[in-house]
Amino acid sequence: MVRSFSLTLLVLLPVLAYSQNTISGNVLDSTQKPISRVNITYSRVNSTIISGFTQTDQNGYFNLSINSTADSILLNLKHISYEEKLLKLKNITDNYSFTLNRQTRLLSSVVVTSPPIYRRNDTINYDINSFHSKEDRVIADIIKKLPGIEMDGDKILYQGKPIQKYYINGLDLLESRYGIANNNLPVESVKRVQIIENDQPIKILDSIVFSDRASLNIQLKKLTTTGTGKMGTGLEPALWDVNLTPMTFSKSFQTINTFQANNIGDNVSRQLNSLTANNMFEVMNLSNITEMHTMSFLNIQEISSPSFNEKKWLDNHISMFNSNILQKLKNNLELKGSVSYVNDYLKKTGRMYTTLFTPDQNIDFSEIVDNAYSVNDLKADFIILKNEKDVYLKNNLKISQKWDNDRGSLLRNNIHPINQHKGLQEFSLSNRFTAVKFFGKRFLTLNSFVNLSQTPQALSVTPGLFENILNDSLPYEKVKQDVQFRNFTTDNYISFIKAVKRFTLIPKIGILFQSQTLQNQFSIQSNQNIKVLGDEFTNYLQFYTTEAYADLKTQYKNRKWRIDINIPLRLRNYLIQDKVRSINNPLTKLTFEPKGLAIYSFNEYWKIRTSVVYTKQFDGINTLYNAYLLTSYRNLQKFNAAIPQSNSWNNSLSVNYENLSKAIFANFNYSFSLQNRKYLFKNIIDPTGFNTIELVNLDNMRNTQAIAGDVSKYWGEIKTIFKISWNVNLSKADYLLNDKLNVLNTEGYTGSISINNNSLTYLSLSYDTSIGLIRSGLSGKSLNSISYSDHILELNIFPKENHILTLNSEYYKTNLKTQEGQVFIDLQYLFKIPKRKIDIEFSCMNLLNNKTYVRLYNSEFSIIRNYFELRPRQFMLTTKFKF
Repeated sequence: MVRSFSLTLLVLLPVLAYSQNTISGNVLDSTQKPISRVNITYSRVNSTIISGFTQTDQNGYFNLSINSTADSILLNLKHISYEEKLLKLKNITDNYSFTLNRQTRLLSSVVVTSPPIYRRNDTINYDINSFHSKEDRVIADIIKKLPGIEMDGDKILYQGKPIQKYYINGLDLLESRYGIANNNLPVESVKRVQIIENDQPIKILDSIVFSDRASLNIQLKKLTTTGTGKMGTGLEPALWDVNLTPMTFSKSFQTINTFQANNIGDNVSRQLNSLTANNMFEVMNLSNITEMHTMSFLNIQEISSPSFNEKKWLDNHISMFNSNILQKLKNNLELKGSVSYVNDYLKKTGRMYTTLFTPDQNIDFSEIVDNAYSVNDLKADFIILKNEKDVYLKNNLKISQKWDNDRGSLLRNNIHPINQHKGLQEFSLSNRFTAVKFFGKRFLTLNSFVNLSQTPQALSVTPGLFENILNDSLPYEKVKQDVQFRNFTTDNYISFIKAVKRFTLIPKIGILFQSQTLQNQFSIQSNQNIKVLGDEFTNYLQFYTTEAYADLKTQYKNRKWRIDINIPLRLRNYLIQDKVRSINNPLTKLTFEPKGLAIYSFNEYWKIRTSVVYTKQFDGINTLYNAYLLTSYRNLQKFNAAIPQSNSWNNSLSVNYENLSKAIFANFNYSFSLQNRKYLFKNIIDPTGFNTIELVNLDNMRNTQAIAGDVSKYWGEIKTIFKISWNVNLSKADYLLNDKLNVLNTEGYTGSISINNNSLTYLSLSYDTSIGLIRSGLSGKSLNSISYSDHILELNIFPKENHILTLNSEYYKTNLKTQEGQVFIDLQYLFKIPKRKIDIEFSCMNLLNNKTYVRLYNSEFSIIRNYFELRPRQFMLTTKFKF
């Protein structure tokens, strides 16, 4: 039904549209000579907002497309040497001849002020001064308030989708890791923030291959060396906070360097996260392999982290260094480099009360968790880029080395102590080369990706568990699981791009090869004797993937329509070799996975977008091993050497509204996905809550529906920003619990409101609230529902010039009967020394000295009640400065 709806929508959209009219003609002077460079604009009657513009050529001719449903328009002709002419014309296609008389103008001094939000072509400009409050320090403080833009943590969203590029003065210094700039670039250095809609980052493809994603550009006031820094110390316990982040921006050189260290609960390493998202409809993102992530098979039992400000609960000792450099050379080459190192030691402590819902009974157990994590992460990234109108070349080399050491101390049901230790190392080397060049009248695209990685890891648990499986039902002291994982991947393709009138054809052929090896070994210790378990508990698996693919991608574009259709054909060949059991399982599949996208712009305000995507999934080596793996202290799992297969339809419909003159942005999104799987995970949960997981061949279905929307509005006369958003998620999936097939239904409802007011000279305030309800049911049996409401109020009081008193109050409430709503209060007093660009700040976090944060969570067929230990009340004295 959803597929039929999407196809019907594509057919009906042209009917909903109105015709586009064109006004053309010439402009002459009083002697009937043509006038060139006459600016011609049109607007709605009784409006000063320009809806479109053009300019006469050297012969005085012009052609102007009118995108308006109004009966009439106002046409304005303007030239510095001639009199201005304003005409009211009917909104029809017609040809005119206009005459302008010469006029001598005496230019007087004027003060020009830009509107808070305005559009120029595909770029939306936000004037920083209109949204700047006295308490704002870095550009992230501004961006999170801008109407039409949302922030999910550090990730910037526009029209509900992540931005694809974060430019500074038009240069992409940081690639996808823009958190460093966003959280450290001083507000005073920024002139405006720009959203570039339909941004095509590859210049040679501009106007040939369209993009449906937006990018963000930070336009600086001047080319300069700037940056932020701070040094702080505090009590309870001894606290420190250091940040030195100098930045230099010139026409041909940019650099951002940072050293940050603290133990105040600020996880600064998140600034290194990749925040942009690949888009399946982008021509350069069609490779089947994107970012390579750590393949971790083992985990110590964790307690869920609170969802609010991490400075209230994160017990850390972190140091981070990061350096980013961009140098433009004379031949328009760009050299970019990034090196980072993170050393972090953190602790998480709390209590968990878990209820597992099975068909026969509910299983309750408690866990007191005291975990310590040691992280060392070294990364280097080197890029050579040439991005011009006639050629695009990019080579990206990435190297990383990671060392993790996790320890967990756990008390189960208050009587069973359990110690866990996980060690993981990873080395990864990857290189991606992309080139786009003219080849005759076509564009030729080459892409090559290579990755090599190895990830040894181990998990030990004391005392030994799963005695009935691992030690003939006899108790023993310790179990250790060693895993070795190696991966080699290469993906290479060639593509031609040819423009035929309004169509762009992009055929592509390529081949992918992947080789993965998984080895594991169990050892158990009893009475100081170490025993290595036999072949029945040993995996030595080699998994080979070869995929030959051919795609025909077609794009169509005019002033109102953007259509993208991709017809991929893939010949997949898999080979599983179980060296221990001498099993070879080959699989060959020919798959057809079409994708379609259509975007229709009704006018300058309304746009509608719909997409349909069909995919065929084949699970990887993490679901193929025949012998058991101990993935955590209470999960033991094994599968079989048959590749799990599934297919899914993903459909989406979104409507976007933008009215810049009224500063209103609105988005509505609906998505539906239907997944058919040929396999199901079989969960065998014993009466104590320990879970043995296997994979069985059983057809089943999973479907998900989501409705989301947001509206934001800026009132310039009262300097108020209002945002409201909502989300509804409904899902239905099959689960196999204790040999009984069950249907899990989950409903999630969330809503949020944000208000920011800066109208008073002595006070500014912001208020954010969110509410949510999560309900689930297992085969008609209603499970516990979870409801919550969060309220955050921040008051900034300016008693006198350069003094700011900030009160932050947070209130969290759940439907947990044993816990009342929790209130947190933070205080800050800041004194500015403008001449020296220094701020002195005294702060108190967790003024009420709350000890524990309580929250309910749901996870598939379980409800978890978390008591997470918080940081104690802490006092800080900090000196902040700008370069």
